[in-house]
Amino acid sequence: MTNTEPEDRSTDTNTLAIHIDAIDGGLDSSLILLDSSVRRCRDLDPATVQLIDPETGTASTATTAATIEWIASELEGVTELLQAAYTRMNAVNARARLLYPRV
Repeated sequence: MTNTEPEDRSTDTNTLAIHIDAIDGGLDSSLILLDSSVRRCRDLDPATVQLIDPETGTASTATTAATIEWIASELEGVTELLQAAYTRMNAVNARARLLYPRV
């Protein structure tokens, strides 16, 4: 197991690589969850779910459909941003793997 507090942090490329790899993996997992969430949102039938307006306490199929579409669209926007971050993180990860302590 990697020492998380090495004596000489100026040469600890291994812990850095492990952290970057974990971030890279987390972004990948987040993209998978986002993709699944977008599909699940788009699969919702406004006739079988309802949006309750907290102010009026009433439900509206039209409002429900618009809300479902808005949520799916926003999730897709987040997916695009996260995909860009993931692509950049892959490049960072590849470069970080080239760092080694001098011997």
